[in-house]
Amino acid sequence: MTVAIIIYDQLLFRPMVVWADKFRFEQTAAQIVPKSAALELFRRSRLLRRLEMPIGAALHKVGRSRLSRPRRFHGATSWSPPRRIVDFVWYGLLTTALGYVLWELGRYARWTT
Repeated sequence: MTVAIIIYDQLLFRPMVVWADKFRFEQTAAQIVPKSAALELFRRSRLLRRLEMPIGAALHKVGRSRLSRPRRFHGATSWSPPRRIVDFVWYGLLTTALGYVLWELGRYARWTT
């Protein structure tokens, strides 16, 4: 069990702490800079560099793609509700859901006091 915990720490948590440390905002520099052998291995790996470009390009393409109906459905529906009605119904549903959540919070607050 101890070996599993040490491996888990070295391969997951320590690289995560080192990576997150670069986003830390402080006025003074840290006295002890965290280090991770696994993260350095990942950074220097040639295999990861080779995989980075195609995977990054694919993720960028997916992230920038537009969601739309397939072409075969564009002419299939001859009638669509006016946008104002759809917006009114959607905002009505959101308002109803918010009201229900606030009602339940009020009931819970009365129950706990």
